[in-house]
Amino acid sequence: MTPSRIPNQRRVAQAFGPVLKIARMGAQLSQKELGDRAGMDRATVSQYERGLHEPRLSMILRLSTALGVDAGMLVRMTAGRIRRTTS
Repeated sequence: MTPSRIPNQRRVAQAFGPVLKIARMGAQLSQKELGDRAGMDRATVSQYERGLHEPRLSMILRLSTALGVDAGMLVRMTAGRIRRTTS
């Protein structure tokens, strides 16, 4: 990937948000329940889902554990959304 095609933080955050929401809804969890399981506020989960903040790797790991999904899957799905929007 050339430097001009490397996604910026905003693009990553906007791509990760829907991925997180889909995973959360698939696990049949509310934002509060996910936040409680992952050790964060409901508001933080909401901000991630709305694409307002890009989570650090440690947060992705906590979220994936709380959701019972592979962190790599969340990252791959996010990367796929980024590729589709830049193609």
